[in-house]
Amino acid sequence: MSRTLVMKFGGTSVGSADALKSAIQIIRDAKKDWERVVVVTSAMSGVTNLLLDSAASASQGKVDSLPATESSLREKHFAAADALIKDESLREQTKSEINALILLARGLVQSHRRTRRSQSASDGHGGIPRRKDECAFVGSCRPRCRHSRPSH
Repeated sequence: MSRTLVMKFGGTSVGSADALKSAIQIIRDAKKDWERVVVVTSAMSGVTNLLLDSAASASQGKVDSLPATESSLREKHFAAADALIKDESLREQTKSEINALILLARGLVQSHRRTRRSQSASDGHGGIPRRKDECAFVGSCRPRCRHSRPSH
């Protein structure tokens, strides 16, 4: 039977390029003693709070800070890519994928805003979904959805 080590890194242990270098070394060292190593990471330090704050603002119609959020995400992740990925082609591919994820997030926010505006104009209840199955964004629209509860 093969042995597997699962390692989880989060917060400050993945918060900067230097921290990531340390995590990489820990993983390399573990691979010497384990047949399989599975690595799980959470967001870089500060990113989760940035995303949660931005989502809360956007859900209230406050989208002025979103470009700054995008810029901050790019800066943090591009700096890590620049410091850690020596192969230029791979580094640029990684940055392209980071951009794609940021654009996806922007598209989700815009789609959510359009959905809520069209519901508001057509359904007479202010764009607030009345039933859980009416809302495609359960969880991200908690401040206004009548059906949202912490268990969703």
